[in-house]
Amino acid sequence: MLFLNQDPTAAHLDYLDLFRRRNSLVLPDAVAEFQGRPLLYMVNGGTLDRQAILGLQRMLANRGDHACLGVVKPGTLDVYPINLNPQALAQADLKTVLLTDDGAAGFFQSLATRNFELPGQPAEADYVYDTIHRLLATTSEELAGTGDKPGPLLGLDVLSTTGRALFFRFLIDRHIVRETDLTEVCPSAKALRDAFSTAQAAAETSCWLDETFNGDLLPLGLPQGLHGTRASRLRAYQTYYERAGNKTNRRVFLHLQAILKRWENAGSGSFQTTLDWDQFDFAHIPIGVLSQVYQSFSHQWDEELARSTSVHYTPRHIAKFMVDEAFANVKNPSGAVVLDPACGAGVFLVLAFRRLVAEYWKQYGTRPNTRAIQRILYTQLRGFEVSESALRLAALALYITAIEVNSSPRPPASLKFPRPLRGEVLFDFGEHGNDLACRFGLGSLAHTVPESFNGSFDVVVTNPPWTRLRPSAKDPARKAAESKAIVKANKVFTEISRRVLISRGLTDLATMYENPDNDPDLPFVWRAAEWARTGGIIAMALPARIVLRQSPPGRTARNAILCGFAVTGILNGSDLEETKVWPGMKMPFMILFCRNAIPGPDHQFHFITPLRENQRSSIGQFRIDYKSAHTLSSSAVVEKPWLLKALAVGTVLDVEVTDKLAGETVGAFWERLGLHSGLGYNLSPSLKQSPAAHLLDLDDFERPEGSFEISRGVSKWHDRHGRTTAHMPRSERLYQPPLVVVPQSPREGRSDAKAFLRLESPLAFSQSNYGFSAAQAEDGAVLASTLYLIIHSQLFGHYCLMRSSRQGGSSYRTIVKEDIESFPLPEMRALSASQRIRIETLARELKASKEKQPWEQIDQLIFELYGLDEHDATVVRDTVTFCGPYRSVREPAESPITPVDLHVFCAYLQEMLQALFRLPDERIHVRPLPHKPEFGFAAWQFVSVTTQSSPATIARPWLSRLMKEASATGASRVTLRVPGGLLIGILNQRRFWTRSRARLCSLYVEEHHLEALDG
Repeated sequence: MLFLNQDPTAAHLDYLDLFRRRNSLVLPDAVAEFQGRPLLYMVNGGTLDRQAILGLQRMLANRGDHACLGVVKPGTLDVYPINLNPQALAQADLKTVLLTDDGAAGFFQSLATRNFELPGQPAEADYVYDTIHRLLATTSEELAGTGDKPGPLLGLDVLSTTGRALFFRFLIDRHIVRETDLTEVCPSAKALRDAFSTAQAAAETSCWLDETFNGDLLPLGLPQGLHGTRASRLRAYQTYYERAGNKTNRRVFLHLQAILKRWENAGSGSFQTTLDWDQFDFAHIPIGVLSQVYQSFSHQWDEELARSTSVHYTPRHIAKFMVDEAFANVKNPSGAVVLDPACGAGVFLVLAFRRLVAEYWKQYGTRPNTRAIQRILYTQLRGFEVSESALRLAALALYITAIEVNSSPRPPASLKFPRPLRGEVLFDFGEHGNDLACRFGLGSLAHTVPESFNGSFDVVVTNPPWTRLRPSAKDPARKAAESKAIVKANKVFTEISRRVLISRGLTDLATMYENPDNDPDLPFVWRAAEWARTGGIIAMALPARIVLRQSPPGRTARNAILCGFAVTGILNGSDLEETKVWPGMKMPFMILFCRNAIPGPDHQFHFITPLRENQRSSIGQFRIDYKSAHTLSSSAVVEKPWLLKALAVGTVLDVEVTDKLAGETVGAFWERLGLHSGLGYNLSPSLKQSPAAHLLDLDDFERPEGSFEISRGVSKWHDRHGRTTAHMPRSERLYQPPLVVVPQSPREGRSDAKAFLRLESPLAFSQSNYGFSAAQAEDGAVLASTLYLIIHSQLFGHYCLMRSSRQGGSSYRTIVKEDIESFPLPEMRALSASQRIRIETLARELKASKEKQPWEQIDQLIFELYGLDEHDATVVRDTVTFCGPYRSVREPAESPITPVDLHVFCAYLQEMLQALFRLPDERIHVRPLPHKPEFGFAAWQFVSVTTQSSPATIARPWLSRLMKEASATGASRVTLRVPGGLLIGILNQRRFWTRSRARLCSLYVEEHHLEALDG
């Protein structure tokens, strides 16, 4: 809880806008947070009328928080929604929480878990950004047109003019520029809000902005290097705005006035003086929102920026988490020097700037003045970029931040910054002019970056480009030039990585290291090792493939990081992919935290995977359950390359099961016997052809719909394709029976076939499928049938979730041949006669099945073949049921538990705990407690664990303590010692109430709370 009705401290930095003008406005008195985000603003009800409350609801909405407003009265709390939309607020009712309510203790948890339903709340994840973006999109379309239909102005000019107007609106709304300053700012205007209403006014205002902010604002189409007198610049600006006005029939000034005068755009250049821009109070809109809007339009209109910046704007909450975690490990945070080597519009620099101001405030006990703020800006922040417009956006964001955190931003002349940021804070390392160099240039990874930056930074934090370099030109000559440029760039990427590895004595790793797949992200990690001081902190948002990829190059790259850096933490965001947590991002992400030092032999780090919870992710939020973080040694991950992948999806129990799967792999077995496997034929008529005589008369596989059996009467290869050649016809032996055909893209449900078995005659299949021919193998029918059943088993599905790069927690949903080849086969010669009969019988039954498949018998047989007990089988079933990558798995996993789930969990937990007591008269009782639907308790289910025969009761103070623990840790499970035993609360989601979770719970009780049950 932060109180806002007192003098501000460093802890209030994110709420400074709520301290301004307190004498003249109704403002909240306190705010309650969950994991750094505001959930509830509170104000003393006193004599507040409905109109004052409505004003507060709308004002707080400008901050972009998904929070509520609580009006505190004796014994009650009236809860109101926060929204920009006045109609939504007018139609919404409040909810009242009474202190005497049974659910009052769980109210805050109801907000934290998003179970508190309050009509009138915005549905959009980033509703302030969406609204501003929509308004500017209308302006953009009318003035600059669209890609197919250009408008009268260039897109970047529209961005710059509207950006200047928005910035000036910010200055007005924050009372930094007042009507008394009009003569100095814009002498020709009648009022400040007329500052962009004519060419003359816009020119005067632009001159003033340039003088105050060193010309670092968004660029306009003026002659390069224009630094003459004010009169000459004024004439140049006036000429520019007059031309813009003529080209748009003066509409450009209507749009700029709309921003300043709070008009509504009615379309086709018409405006009415009601709402839309009037919804906003820029005194409260975070600077990050404006930066995000600017960068979005920069991507649309600046081709160079779009080419050079291959990832979407980093969401503010993710960037803030990264900056906060990085600073938490800095020894002298107030003096830290911070670098973002791919700064874009400056989201990390802005957040680092704010954090440095807070650290100064904490260290010296006083809020920094203008001089101290500017010293921090000029000496402790550095940003590298390749795009001119991105650097301008970053400069604007830093200037606004310097104003925002300044307690004395008046008069405007006092804000004048001593020097331009360019060349001192922000650096342009782009290769401009040459299109090929712009697209495949090295930017801040090039040797042109001065060595003086090496070893200079306490924190390097960034979101580097992720997109793999690849040629896109259709023209052969151009494509060849692009390919050559990519090879050259990747050679430099590899050299950077090897250079650092060698400098750290990891010569063997350096020798075998190749930058994988022309990816530009990893080279930033290695270059950061040179920029950061020894022991400095590196924090990067990266694609999750770095921790999930299982290919040899992927393992080498991951091992190099684990051996070359003292990794401190990895947040794996793969379960959050394609949600509003990171809008527009279609790749799973991770966040890497490490110290710039060689790890010791026993070095450990934390690994955590936030779960997708739809109520949270729909508004761009996620929960970090710090209690579920795994502490891993770097050496363990190197030894077991699949370990992070397994823990990204499952638990330590899943790791134990996977460890038990041993023996000769499918791939090794096939190779030892000289059997054939691989992709099917590749037609590619436009490429070089080879004779395909052995394919002509073969049945040509076509995946049957809703069946496990290959259709009879399937077309012959020659009849279907009408040709006698193929680009890659493959070996004739690949198509011989007994044969298992595996489509690369498995269907979602278990009732869909994952493989097909052909025992009698040859079968052709295309490159969309893998084939495993057991022809010439001893007892080939049993071998093929065994593989067929394995691929359909829950154990193989579990294995893919644990070890495959393309199943569960990655950006693909396909089976790769390596998944099958790496799976261990049971010892075929050791199979008993009855097991062989069961294998062939079940394979025939599965092939012939129509509606009901023998899944239980198949799974039981496969578990038996691998020596797995019932506990292991339970782990496999639970993980496959609730942890898969499909919607059909995710939605049931998050749904509330059933009475059956609750009964099974309690019985299994009781059985596990009872085994820990040796005396027969010591009985453990695990009982579900009545579900409490009130407020936050709806999100939880409670059980008691006691040695008493009588049922336990819930005391209200106990629930309050449990809910406080849950709010502090973000945990999915909380435990409290009570008289006679334990009270355990678990989130009311089915995935947390499986038998596997009961087993984990018993292990936790055994390690931490057994003595509470011992007497």
